[in-house]
Amino acid sequence: MLELSAPSSHLYPGALCRVEEGALADGPVVMLFADGSRTGGRLAGSQLQLMAYETRAGTAIPARLWQIDTQTMRIAARLR
Repeated sequence: MLELSAPSSHLYPGALCRVEEGALADGPVVMLFADGSRTGGRLAGSQLQLMAYETRAGTAIPARLWQIDTQTMRIAARLR
């Protein structure tokens, strides 16, 4: 399983993710955020779908679909 980390408590265009564990390939993903929160998701090509989660501060973040540059691991755009 692919484990990614984010530099903040949420993703945004321009955010640079880091591969913590696993190989960059289509399939299940665990996203670890800087505040200690986490969520599951799925990588399909250059689209990263994440499930809804709650930040440590209690902010509800809805499920999102992101375009990610798999060469740099930078979030390019929010698709949904």
